[in-house]
Amino acid sequence: MHEGFIGSFYSHSPMFCFLGNATSVPISPSDGNTYYLVVPDNGRVEGSYGLASGNVERPPAAPGCLPHLAGACPP
Repeated sequence: MHEGFIGSFYSHSPMFCFLGNATSVPISPSDGNTYYLVVPDNGRVEGSYGLASGNVERPPAAPGCLPHLAGACPP
């Protein structure tokens, strides 16, 4: 789960890594206007951060929780 600041899109950085099978997690939002992004992973790589306007892949957080592999689902 990543948090970023509205108005500075692509500012997301990890809040939580490796949530396992959790379906919810309590958060304490940062001050200001924030957005949250949930990124899939298989324990070895992160998946897609989703598509932005123009059908363009959103950039991964730097640093991310795991190496980033967008596109096809990892095995």
